[in-house]
Amino acid sequence: MFCPKSNSGENGVLVIPEGVTSIGDYGLSQLSQATEIDLPFSLTTLGSLAFYQDRDIKRFCIPASVDTIMRSCFAYCYGMEELYCYPPEPLPIDDYTFYGRGEWNVTLYVPEASVEAYKNADRWKIFGNFGQNIIPMKPGDMDLDGAIGVSDLIVVIDIILGETGDAMLKHNADTTGDKRIDVSDVTNMIDIILNE
Repeated sequence: MFCPKSNSGENGVLVIPEGVTSIGDYGLSQLSQATEIDLPFSLTTLGSLAFYQDRDIKRFCIPASVDTIMRSCFAYCYGMEELYCYPPEPLPIDDYTFYGRGEWNVTLYVPEASVEAYKNADRWKIFGNFGQNIIPMKPGDMDLDGAIGVSDLIVVIDIILGETGDAMLKHNADTTGDKRIDVSDVTNMIDIILNE
C-alpha cells in the first residue's frame, strides 16, 4: 500500500476514517512513505499481520475501542519506537505480536490508571525490561508532562479546528470518553484545570 507524500514533500500520515471497525489480515502491511497511521475511534479489531513490515512507522496507536489484536499484528515493524495503547486493560496478545521488533526498545504509553496492569500482564510486561518504559497518560495531557494546563487545552482546540492532528495523541484529547473530540472535551479540560 502506498501513502501519498504531504504537500511539503515529506512522508505522510495515512488517515483511516471513522466508521471503520476492523483492519483485516495484512490490511495495512508493507506501507510505503507512511510515517504514521491515524486510526479511528470506531476501530475494534486489528487483524493478523495488520501492520506487517511497516518499517518506516515509528509511532503506533491502539485506540481504546480495540478489543482484539490478532496474531503477529506488528511483526517486523523495525522502526517502531513508541506504542500508544489506550485500552484500559491489557489485551491478550501472542508471542508473535511484535515478532522481529523486540519490545524492550519500544516505549509503551498507557492510561495512567492502567500502568500496573500493563506492567504485570503477560507479554506486555516485557516492554522496557519489565515496565521501565511503560509511561502513564492522563486524558487531556497532550504534552505527556503529567499535568493538564492551558497549553494542553490549546492543542485540543486546535484538533477540533483541524489545525493539528497528532495521530497518536488525538485519542488522549477525548477527556469525556465519548469517542469523539468536541467542545465537551474543552469544557471538561477547563474544569480539570480550574480544580487542580
